[in-house]
Amino acid sequence: MLFVRLSCVCGAALALSGAAPAQGDSMQPRMSVEWQQGRLSVKADGVPFRELLATVASRTGVKVHGLAALEGNASVNFANLTLVGGLEVLLTPINYAMFEEPSASAGQGRIVVLVVGRKSALDSGMAEGQERGTDLQSSRSVAAPGPDTYRAVERLAEQKDVRALREAAAFGDSPTQALAMQRLARRDSASALRIATDAAGSAEVAQRVVAVQTLAGLNSPEATDALGAALQDSDLSVRQAALVGLTSRTSPAALQFLVQALQDRAPSIRLLALDLLAQKGPAGKPGVASALNDHDLAIRARAREALERIEAAR
Repeated sequence: MLFVRLSCVCGAALALSGAAPAQGDSMQPRMSVEWQQGRLSVKADGVPFRELLATVASRTGVKVHGLAALEGNASVNFANLTLVGGLEVLLTPINYAMFEEPSASAGQGRIVVLVVGRKSALDSGMAEGQERGTDLQSSRSVAAPGPDTYRAVERLAEQKDVRALREAAAFGDSPTQALAMQRLARRDSASALRIATDAAGSAEVAQRVVAVQTLAGLNSPEATDALGAALQDSDLSVRQAALVGLTSRTSPAALQFLVQALQDRAPSIRLLALDLLAQKGPAGKPGVASALNDHDLAIRARAREALERIEAAR
């Protein structure tokens, strides 16, 4: 399950700086990442943020897009958190989107993190000794739910109260909406689709990101069309999340949306669309080839490399 109740938070803290890593005792490792029985423990001192998140991703199986946007060094110390809870601590200083990629089987999907970039004000991070879940509200584009929200929505899901989940998803605050829509998607996908599609047109960026996260987990033609429409959003983070949400879809419509994203005004979107098309192999080759005409030299070079890989794999 993507969002879970918090328990046993042991001294969670995160500090991010651009200074050189602290040396300390050369015999002591600067980074320790443990992933056991669904619980994550991380201890790091002055480790490059990019390296830290990449290590966590490799240990846990999380897919991370946008690592190149991360700069500076991180110091963090927490133990025995759920995967989502630990990721929220690690990602406190940056803007991001996080959702569950649809699974080909009936089991749990893979968690995907889309890094948008560092926040302009890094002092929104957690101070040493603060209790997680109460002070993360202003630290990300979509406010992180606190323990009370977790418990309330979890209770509704456990009771299979679909009507209450619909109301929470439609009328709750941003944290409640995020959790309720995720839960509703598992109980009543039709209602989740309707509410998420409406929220995708909200004036609030946070609500649009939540909507795209939900749509990414709904495997239907209507959800695919809604994700395609979100590629026209004025906010970069919404477009990035929508694009990643199309990743595992194999329909002609999804493929065409990836091709259309090659015309986006943001180079980061065009590069991501190009990479996703390249992963499609021969099916994505025409779209990859069209990127050879991009006005950006780096994108043209990436397209040539991608075409060579596709040809070599035949």
